[in-house]
Amino acid sequence: NLPLKDPSDIPDPYVKLKLVTPGSNSVKNKTKVVPDNCDPVFEETFEYLLSMSELRTCKLILTVKSKKVFFNSNVIGQVIINFKTFHDLQEPLREWFELTVAQDSD
Repeated sequence: NLPLKDPSDIPDPYVKLKLVTPGSNSVKNKTKVVPDNCDPVFEETFEYLLSMSELRTCKLILTVKSKKVFFNSNVIGQVIINFKTFHDLQEPLREWFELTVAQDSD
């Protein structure tokens, strides 16, 4: 249920992923575009090779964008996952995160 800025404009959403590690270059990926969809499912996997100590210092920025540009911005929302807040990183993370307002950034 992606938020719509204009109900008549259905987005073409995709997700940009940015893994930020202190002292290293950020690693960027993006999903495929799901055309004309307010409830997209992205069945894609991205793998990052990190030690547990590196992972605890990282954050993953997920920015949902639309290929179509609405009101001078194609950003729909953003989630920032800070891994130091999770206790057990040995187990898969199954969590829902709410999209927040985001600035258009790469």
